[in-house]
Amino acid sequence: MDTSDNRNLDSKAIMLRVLKGKFGSPNVLDYVILETTTLLLQRRIHEGIKSLHDFLTQNKFRILFVTEDILSESMKLTIQSSTDFLSLADSSQIVLSRSLGIDTIATFDNVLGNFFESKIGKGYFDLLEKGEKRILMKIRRK
Repeated sequence: MDTSDNRNLDSKAIMLRVLKGKFGSPNVLDYVILETTTLLLQRRIHEGIKSLHDFLTQNKFRILFVTEDILSESMKLTIQSSTDFLSLADSSQIVLSRSLGIDTIATFDNVLGNFFESKIGKGYFDLLEKGEKRILMKIRRK
């Protein structure tokens, strides 16, 4: 993670709770992996791709795959979102989550978060217990 990013502590706090199972089993959409990998390549952070793969594998993230039906509905939502400017990956997260009854998302994207009953993101570090905060602060200094 980029320690200069102003969301770094919030990101680590969210991931800490995800890995502890606070939100159930961790899921990630195949499109999000593709979008993240593309972003890493664009920023010339090639080593980040292996780190991403290792992280998802080691922490047993379940990868959710977009089906033809989900893609069709997601394209419709992306086309209709002329004011929200949802990417196809965002629309796919919304459509697939609705179909699976997932109502919580971890995101810093307010527009995407508005499509879910519950959003965790900005300010999440402040919700941690003191011991958890200390752990993350130590990690941040490394």
